[in-house]
Amino acid sequence: MGSPGDWEFLETRGVDCRRFPLWETVDTFEAWAQRFCMRVGAEDGGPVLMGYSMGGRLALHALLARPDLWKGGIIVSAHPGLESEEERRGRVSADGEWARRVREEDMGDVFAAWCAQPMVKAGRGPGDIAELERHREAVARSFEIWSLGVQESLWARLREIRVPILWITGERDEKFTALGKRAVSTIPDASHEIMAQCGHRCPWENPIHFASLVLAFQNDLSVVS
Repeated sequence: MGSPGDWEFLETRGVDCRRFPLWETVDTFEAWAQRFCMRVGAEDGGPVLMGYSMGGRLALHALLARPDLWKGGIIVSAHPGLESEEERRGRVSADGEWARRVREEDMGDVFAAWCAQPMVKAGRGPGDIAELERHREAVARSFEIWSLGVQESLWARLREIRVPILWITGERDEKFTALGKRAVSTIPDASHEIMAQCGHRCPWENPIHFASLVLAFQNDLSVVS
């Protein structure tokens, strides 16, 4: 339910970044990753990939699809994958209901309901309702095709990521902080930053601190290279 405009705050704080609208191509995780990597590889040299939440899950797929392409990765409040069929079924059902609401209800009401959830309520962005409306069907399909319940678990594959990874979570987001700690223990070259007094939407709860973490990571990569 986000948009590329949500990340404008990074550019105003000196982070050189390109923002991609995920709704342009809603496909299976694997097909999306291959197409995305092909596009980035044709346009950028030594890019650093960053993704938040669902975008973080997509970023993990891209890092695994083309490990030679990326200089590094920043994963924010993301889940590598559910490990039980019961959890998968429950998530597919819940995301299916969100997809139905996106297709059938007023988009402003749906966005308000989404942002009212405890996990995303703090630090919610203003939202671009007009953009969500324009991409209504793609947004609905993203809930279905990119549901965490549909995604294959990536836990066993995280060790294949060989580039430096910065994993960021919010201190108050205990679930995803625990997931982050577990993930960085598996990835060969990874560090975990826990943002104090922040929750799941840590980039927008403390944008100044978040931007400083991104800049420091990029600078460290430049020194190494």
